[in-house]
Amino acid sequence: MSHPVSTVPMGMEIITAHHYFQQQGFNQMPVISTEQRIIGMLSAQDLLQFIIFENGELQNLKGKIVADAMSKEVITAYPVSDIRRIAQAMQNYNLHCVPIVDEQDTLVGIVSRSDILRAISNDPPLNLWT
Repeated sequence: MSHPVSTVPMGMEIITAHHYFQQQGFNQMPVISTEQRIIGMLSAQDLLQFIIFENGELQNLKGKIVADAMSKEVITAYPVSDIRRIAQAMQNYNLHCVPIVDEQDTLVGIVSRSDILRAISNDPPLNLWT
């Protein structure tokens, strides 16, 4: 699990979020409320629906914010969740990452594909050809 987590607020303008994604180098980030509770997920691809290229510049559709582009259904896990179950959910739902929340749905970390690879590379040997 990685911590701290880069997040985006739901009121951020689309073009600002697009620049933030480029700066951070992520494909997907959680959207959080002011109470640090996860309320959605936003991907770089979600943002592209609201960005236009006009007069040589990127512009977002007027009045559109992160809340308009985010996915409201979020698959999360608890800190005690088995890494293999998280990996299975990522594979089944084509996720880049899974937010980790506590009992109050407060964001405490995130598990990415690189976290999964790091975990299995440090685990006891795996037999892939049995």
